[in-house]
This record gives sequence, structure tokens and C-alpha cells, in this order.
Amino acid sequence: MAKDGTNRGGFRVGAGRRSKSLHDKLEAGQEATVIDLPEPANLEGHVMPPVKKYLKAKQKNGLEFDAADIFKETWEWLVERGCDKLVNTQLIEQYAVSVSRWIQCEECISKFGFLARHPTTGNAIASPY
Repeated sequence: MAKDGTNRGGFRVGAGRRSKSLHDKLEAGQEATVIDLPEPANLEGHVMPPVKKYLKAKQKNGLEFDAADIFKETWEWLVERGCDKLVNTQLIEQYAVSVSRWIQCEECISKFGFLARHPTTGNAIASPY
């Protein structure tokens, strides 16, 4: 409690002694918990989940949406490392869509630049594209 009678203070985030690293704990002979990932099962074939329709949709600007290709590449990358069972398919889809949108933004910046001309005053403004 503070001098003025209000109940302020208490534990602060990041205050106190830093915790030891796993390496330091093991060297000191202390018991430490290590998170082990489960071993993937040895399967002969890996079936890629079907690519959703919205990942292959044609865009308004007439170009194709790259999300389906990014989804396939990411899935194959996860299969090579044996992590395909550890990652949810929806996360891969969301990643593919966000990377594809990022690519579209970069292409627009390359094409139109960062500045545009204001329609009435003619002054430079931030690009709406």
C-alpha cells in the first residue's frame, strides 16, 4: 500500500531475477523440463488436402490469385520436414492468403509508386493504391 492510502504497486512485469536457461540448469545438475515434439509416423504417402476454391479465385484486376501455389509449396515444405500433422490446414490457408496479398501490394507499389496526384488540387498525396 502506498503512503497516500491507495492500493497501488505490486508485482511488476519483468521485475526480479532472470530465469536460468535450459543449458545453465542442465550444467548445474538441476532438473529441467524439456518439451519434446512427438515423432511423426512413418507413412508411405502424404495426401495434400484439397485447395479451397477461394484460394484459386480470379482477382478483380484480372490476375490470378497466388494463394493456391503458396499453399502447395508450404504443404510440401512441411511434409519434407515431417511437420504436416503438427500444423492445422487453416493456418496454412491463412498464411497463403496473407503472403499472396502481400505480393499483390508489392506489385502495386512497384507499378504505381508511393505517391499519387490529388484529383482536384494536383498536389502529391499518399498513393491510394
